[in-house]
Amino acid sequence: MEPRGSFHANRSEHSAHRATSMPLRNESETLQAHRDVLQPLLDDHRLARDALAAMERRVVEERLERPVRPGFWQDALAFFDGYFEQVHHRFEDEHVLPALADAGFAPQGSAARIMMQEHERMGPFLQHLRVAVGRGDPYELRATVQSFVALHRQHLDREEHNVFPLLRAAIAREEHSELAQRIEALEADATNERHEAERLLEELRRGARSSNHD
Repeated sequence: MEPRGSFHANRSEHSAHRATSMPLRNESETLQAHRDVLQPLLDDHRLARDALAAMERRVVEERLERPVRPGFWQDALAFFDGYFEQVHHRFEDEHVLPALADAGFAPQGSAARIMMQEHERMGPFLQHLRVAVGRGDPYELRATVQSFVALHRQHLDREEHNVFPLLRAAIAREEHSELAQRIEALEADATNERHEAERLLEELRRGARSSNHD
């Protein structure tokens, strides 16, 4: 007859053996499992929000008796004209909207369609900003920047609160699972453009803190 408690001891040994024989996830795999599939797009949004905040601070510093600081605004234009127009928005137009439409999440008047329309509106806004900087008129510059910042923040909020939840639902469907890989690859495919955006953002942060003028 087995000594009392030997069953529990054997079961404990068996559990310990199973635990040591089971493959363990390394730290990177665990982090990846909990990573938001849309994190690369959200990281882009963080960059945009920081740039918009810097533009707001800088335009408040512009005074009628001082010349407009063109270097700062040229960096702002390059930031949005470059990475966001050429990479981020293009990716959303070419991959995100079609996936949402295919999943039935992008009828006319939907948040996804409005997102696309806002992308189309941002080009003219950037052109207005370019003209205002060229004219050096602080009144015109301030009005243009305030309008652009308001539009862009509204756009970011719309995507994060209305579009991205639908995108996550579309990706969860097997037929759209490859989109998650495309989003993850966005960082690697546009490394140079992303680094340039981060460099320009750092210039904008410095310019927003500085009271010096070109």
